[in-house]
Amino acid sequence: MQVAAPDKIITFGGNCLVSQAPFDYLNRRYRGNLGVIWLDAHPDISDPAMYDHEHAMVLGNLLHAGDPTLAKLVQTPLRPEQVYFAGLQDPTLAERTELRRLKLRYQLQTTADLTVAPLLAWIKQNQFDHVAIHFDIDALDPDPANFYATYFNNPHLGPLPDNAARGGLRRSAVWRTIAQLSQQIDLVGLTIAEYLPWDAQELNDLMTQTRIFHD
Repeated sequence: MQVAAPDKIITFGGNCLVSQAPFDYLNRRYRGNLGVIWLDAHPDISDPAMYDHEHAMVLGNLLHAGDPTLAKLVQTPLRPEQVYFAGLQDPTLAERTELRRLKLRYQLQTTADLTVAPLLAWIKQNQFDHVAIHFDIDALDPDPANFYATYFNNPHLGPLPDNAARGGLRRSAVWRTIAQLSQQIDLVGLTIAEYLPWDAQELNDLMTQTRIFHD
């Protein structure tokens, strides 16, 4: 049986955990010469003692931290210097402690804008020939006029967990920056995670309750 060995991987849908397998593969495929831009409101470096949802541990897993069970599945762990945080909101105290322990450098996102220049400078400084982007939709400002299909616009949203920071980025800035990056570097991986089209779900509610759709 022939095993697929793609040069590039796009992953669309699911929670943040969907980046684990493709990013591990790409890091192995490019022998560690891979820059990873983690475009997310959250650092995703929790462990089971900090939080009980696996999607908050995926970057930790890729660094051979996070959840010990799933981290063991990572064959080619990332090095801290391979990770660039963009869109990051204020981490919890436990997350800040873990970021220091893992020697991950970061800056908080304090504006709604995202520009390509700092990302290109980081890529050049570290001499990465290949880049993968993990884009969690919750990095966007959840104002429905900006982007509606985010976790925070769930019409049935209950109490928020302590680490549920809201993103603050303008959609147009993110779209522009990813497009510009793709034209100037070798973008080999792109995850678009946590796309949550609540309007489609609400329309489905109409369809399931209306007889004509079932006749």
